Amino acid sequence: MVIPMTVSVNSVTVPVSMTTNSQVFDVAAGAEFNVSTYPDYAGEYEFTPSSTPQTISTRDMVVHGDIVIDPIPNNYGLITWDGTTITVS
Repeated sequence: MVIPMTVSVNSVTVPVSMTTNSQVFDVAAGAEFNVSTYPDYAGEYEFTPSSTPQTISTRDMVVHGDIVIDPIPNNYGLITWDGTTITVS
């Protein structure tokens, strides 16, 4: 798999001074690369709860914002039917 990328190098100078020449110091430098080949999530980020489960399909995707579950609106009522009576609560 070939992944197009741009690499840039920033030069950093670290001043070092020695007060004696009898010391030996090992110096090492390293770099870390984090690569993600997952696609970006392109769906909604805000949801209203419902009486049935909801699945936000984000598996194997990169989500770039918070997913917000809004509160149940004040004007919503739960209607239930027990076979004889309708109840609104």
